[in-house]
Amino acid sequence: MRRPALATLAALARLPTLETLRAVFPQDTQASGTVRVLLACRVQQGGSVSDCRVEREEPAGKGYGAADLKVTPEVRLDTWTVEGFPTVGGVVKIPIRFELGAPAAPAPKPAG
Repeated sequence: MRRPALATLAALARLPTLETLRAVFPQDTQASGTVRVLLACRVQQGGSVSDCRVEREEPAGKGYGAADLKVTPEVRLDTWTVEGFPTVGGVVKIPIRFELGAPAAPAPKPAG
């Protein structure tokens, strides 16, 4: 069986909005830390993605990967890699990272 081409340096042309992400993201108010999800998706004509699957989800089993899959219809990629190769028909890895919990405290102002 032939392995699908992997377009490693495809640029993201459009991402889901913050509102869309908030609407599908698990609402665990006690959660804190870093969430990392790695999606693998096939690039279609026009830069849309299909056949997406979660390759990695940390922390596992909390629904973050499933939430990211819901917003893939809004993702668009450039149809050419930064090296000038076509991405259409290839599989791309899309890393997603979120920081959960209270926002970091501002850095103290220097004395003086």
